[in-house]
Amino acid sequence: MKKDIKILSFDLGAIYGYAYSSYNRLNNRLTVLEADTINLNKYIKDVNEFSGLCSPKRQKFMIFEKHIEELLNTFSNVDIIASEDVFVNPHRVNAHLSLIIYLDTLERLVVTIKKIPLYKIPPRSIKALLTGSGNANKIDMQQSLLDNPDIIFRKKAIVKKMSTHSADAIAVGYSIAKDISSSLI
Repeated sequence: MKKDIKILSFDLGAIYGYAYSSYNRLNNRLTVLEADTINLNKYIKDVNEFSGLCSPKRQKFMIFEKHIEELLNTFSNVDIIASEDVFVNPHRVNAHLSLIIYLDTLERLVVTIKKIPLYKIPPRSIKALLTGSGNANKIDMQQSLLDNPDIIFRKKAIVKKMSTHSADAIAVGYSIAKDISSSLI
């Protein structure tokens, strides 16, 4: 049984977060090695290789795909890849289709490049694990990560630049570690 499990986790969307972490099965602690937020909207404001060929929305999907390929190749030693599952926000119903496309793209790339499954975790389960409430807001989620003694940030810069998206990605990594790491690898 491996002592440390490397986890790459995501919070998807046109502004997406990712986290690369190591979960120590002996002390049940997650060490966040890297976390960041990528705003795909910034990439379509400038001329890119897809400009003029398709809609800005399609450009975001195509740029997202390239980013994910790069991340999967950069973090070549991952054992588990997980994402927050899709959900419907009644105030942003149109975003649901985009989330489905982002998740489908991620799953396709994980399976074809890494040859491992993508684990999808319901957002309410993640929130409940970290805050005790499946209805926690983004601020409560960030604070619960910072207050959790089982989550260690390798660099202070990770905490300093943490957005709600990278925080959600870290929460996904922590959730998958707690939920299934003991049965894997």
